[in-house]
Amino acid sequence: MNYRLCLGACFITMVMAACAQEPPRYAPPAQAASAQRLIIRFTTAQAVWNTAELAHLRTTLAADIQPIAAVSDTTWVYAVQPQRSQPSSNVLQALRARPEVAHVEADLRIRNP
Repeated sequence: MNYRLCLGACFITMVMAACAQEPPRYAPPAQAASAQRLIIRFTTAQAVWNTAELAHLRTTLAADIQPIAAVSDTTWVYAVQPQRSQPSSNVLQALRARPEVAHVEADLRIRNP
């Protein structure tokens, strides 16, 4: 009988000690620059699903760029995520400076995340 009583008391003590501890605190994730949907019109028809062209754009823009949809053969909607250290205005300037880009604008029909 004493064995069961002692075991029960130890169990209750362990449960109470575990409940009394503060839960671990996790650091919030670092805030990344917000992704933006952009409408990009090119000077010629683009095959933007080509992975080599996307890899080149990602490297030169220092941003993650994902095609979302084609509006026409020269106009595409992209999701653009700048790197943490880079403001989105730099990405827009870099896109506008590219010779194959005729026009870039934010997709205002859809709320940017």
